[in-house]
Amino acid sequence: MFTITYQLSPLLQQQTAISAHLPAQYKHIKLPFANTSVTYSSGPWGVMINQQVDISGHIYEEQYFEPQSDVEVLFVAPKALLALQCVLLGDIRTSCGIHLKEGKLCLHYMPGGSKYSMTLLAGKKYHCFYIIPKLHFLEEFTGDYAPLHVFIEATNLQPPLHQMLPVRRFSMAEHSELNKMKNSLLRGKAGIIYYANRITDIILLYLEQLDMPVSREIFLVDLYEKEIEALIIRIDASPEEVFPINELAFKIGISEHILETAFKLKCGMTLLLYVQQQRLKMAKHLLSLPDYSVAYIALSVGYADQSYFSKLFKREIGSTPSDYRKSILVQKGIRNI
Repeated sequence: MFTITYQLSPLLQQQTAISAHLPAQYKHIKLPFANTSVTYSSGPWGVMINQQVDISGHIYEEQYFEPQSDVEVLFVAPKALLALQCVLLGDIRTSCGIHLKEGKLCLHYMPGGSKYSMTLLAGKKYHCFYIIPKLHFLEEFTGDYAPLHVFIEATNLQPPLHQMLPVRRFSMAEHSELNKMKNSLLRGKAGIIYYANRITDIILLYLEQLDMPVSREIFLVDLYEKEIEALIIRIDASPEEVFPINELAFKIGISEHILETAFKLKCGMTLLLYVQQQRLKMAKHLLSLPDYSVAYIALSVGYADQSYFSKLFKREIGSTPSDYRKSILVQKGIRNI
């Protein structure tokens, strides 16, 4: 019985074959531990693999998905539990607000009987794992890692709402511990002790990150990540628009400084520079077409002053818009320019 189960819609279940054995092509993700429970589900919709093993009372569970069409999957926690989740491959969003990108992990409280949906996209691969720690192991560290106290209490009081501690990076040290655990040749009692130590090291490395000081700006970046992502999508779609910092910050409900900080941490550059780069990207595309004048392109990407646009383009790209167009059209074999 899996501690966390994954369910397909009734229609897809009818089209699904289930086996307790992995085909040879998936041997690279097969867990090496004795007593591992395996469920291999396949159908015209794709492949879903669940593996789970008890390692000295800690539950280690891996999921792997290869959807051939867009698939909605429910994941269910039959009883209230704490789970450290890490995404090794893919980008997972769920109906309860979980958004874990590749290489990120966090600790969840999941209420008993909770069901959350997530949509897996066709042609992509998803690989993640859960560690469900022994509660008395975590209880030993509540004095050292204050956020843990609330989560331990949740498993006793069992509130009906999902909760999660901050998302952190799956560090090189944690990745090393995972690889050591899965590639160890130790077996028997020595292997069990070794695996258990690797599991606890991964948990403790995550807790150490929780204890690191976090600035107010970094905290607010995490808090308003969805709004920043929506702004990036808007800029990418229509870079010619005007993006006044004061108005954008007011709509989100944060200061201009926080917005600028959040955007720079997210994209590695200021909002103004990002808009400029997206405008130049669009301008380069339009210049590769012979039908539009430079003046029209300048206006189309948000610059009413053609002279300013030409100077900016030359400074950033290395040639004037006209020279850039000539070189691109010549490469395309269009010589009547």
